[in-house]
Amino acid sequence: MKCQSFLIAAMLAQAGGILLGQTPQTPCCEMKIRSAQEDPAHLTVTIKNVERQPVFMGVARPERDFEVRIASIGGRQPDRTVLGKRVQAGQVLSSLGTIELKKGEESTEDLNIGHLFDLMPGLYNVVLTRVVFVEDKPVQLAAAIQVRIPQAQQGH
Repeated sequence: MKCQSFLIAAMLAQAGGILLGQTPQTPCCEMKIRSAQEDPAHLTVTIKNVERQPVFMGVARPERDFEVRIASIGGRQPDRTVLGKRVQAGQVLSSLGTIELKKGEESTEDLNIGHLFDLMPGLYNVVLTRVVFVEDKPVQLAAAIQVRIPQAQQGH
């Protein structure tokens, strides 16, 4: 199921994206992404436990908690910023905590992809993935969103 969820989210991204990203519901969770109107690179990600079993998530900092895949509508992947390169190389340290989500509970994190990628004005398909645990088994969640970076956002 974890692979299927990611593939569906990736297909949504390739098909032209969506304004509000959401993972197809897995047995445990749903993951939604919203883009801030005033800063489209600022994403708010909400994960909700829709299962009876508790869901556990490691939390460090959003740049490490989520894997980000991004490409322009034309398929070009933007360059990473200095921070983005450090995150990719595993050179960004932070303390790791764990949170538990009971049925109906949710967790929200903010992630600014403009801090990780050199985003030029244009339209981008973004896919976020992250792993949560149910009964000590990893479950990969994924959600896709389309983000338009206006001229004023360049260099964020």
